[in-house]
Amino acid sequence: MSGREIKMTDKLLDIQHLGVRFEIGSMFHKSGLRAVHDVSFSVDRGEIVALVGESGSGKSTIARLICRLEKPTSGRIVLDGKDVLTSEPGAAGKEYRRRVQMIFQDPFGSLNPVHTIAYHLARPMQIHQTIDSKDRRSRILQLLNTVGLRPAEDYIDKFPHSLSGGQRQRVAIARALATGPDLICADEPTSMLDVSIRVDILQLLTDLRNEQKTAFIFVTHDLAAARQLADRILVLYAGQLVEEATSDELIATPKHPYARLLLAAAPQKGGSLETPLPAKPGTPQNVDPEPGCPFSERCNEVMEMCRQKTPGWTFLENNRRVRCYLYGDALATEGDDT
Repeated sequence: MSGREIKMTDKLLDIQHLGVRFEIGSMFHKSGLRAVHDVSFSVDRGEIVALVGESGSGKSTIARLICRLEKPTSGRIVLDGKDVLTSEPGAAGKEYRRRVQMIFQDPFGSLNPVHTIAYHLARPMQIHQTIDSKDRRSRILQLLNTVGLRPAEDYIDKFPHSLSGGQRQRVAIARALATGPDLICADEPTSMLDVSIRVDILQLLTDLRNEQKTAFIFVTHDLAAARQLADRILVLYAGQLVEEATSDELIATPKHPYARLLLAAAPQKGGSLETPLPAKPGTPQNVDPEPGCPFSERCNEVMEMCRQKTPGWTFLENNRRVRCYLYGDALATEGDDT
């Protein structure tokens, strides 16, 4: 399904040392929740990049930071060479939001039940003034046809409650497309849908990339979906990137122990969804974490150095990289996530 015939080298988005920390606890005892730490990666035009990891790894937070729904505490978000975090507010910020849109996980909660489908799709056009008012209805019909809601006239005046989950998610995708974005962050867009519908939604995202050259950041915990859709996979653990490779390479030969455990836990043909991670007991430690590799306490291949200092990136063949001392001395240190 992945449309890898598109070969793009023009960098669209560049994330540099992105981080966010939330203060938690009471007024007498406060701690810091390190949701995202020192994350750097890029997205080319027309490319699909998957962020993969278990719950709490920081995937959705990164998507929200990129869409400027959350404010980072460190780092840069660079779109077409311009740091959007230091740009002037107002028109510049509005233009960024036109070009970077989001599809939310919950198709039932992301649409206002008191408004029609036409209103949901017309509103972003009105805010960003992308289409004249006299042309909006025809544009809405075109968007509904694009996302597979046909005949579009049967859907345009309906309310969200009259649609199925899959149809609502298609409306949410059409709304994200309404401004003509260059990049869409899709936050687990199929996780709340029936299995029979998930493949159709993934195929729709692939078609949009191939036909409209839209780039996607695809947030998922499903390695099979990531391989099906994405060109590259980035593996996250406890708010940090630990491995990056092309989808085929990562699935065939995962390097980081955590990436290997994720793959081992994924359902295989004839296998079970209940296969546990064959790791030491424990959960990601994001609250005031200790020095060292964040996965060290759960890793079956841990070494003493893993507990002392966070490994930097080791760069391997084909531009893939891994943060793990198993592959020799890292070529970078913490704080140099490039």
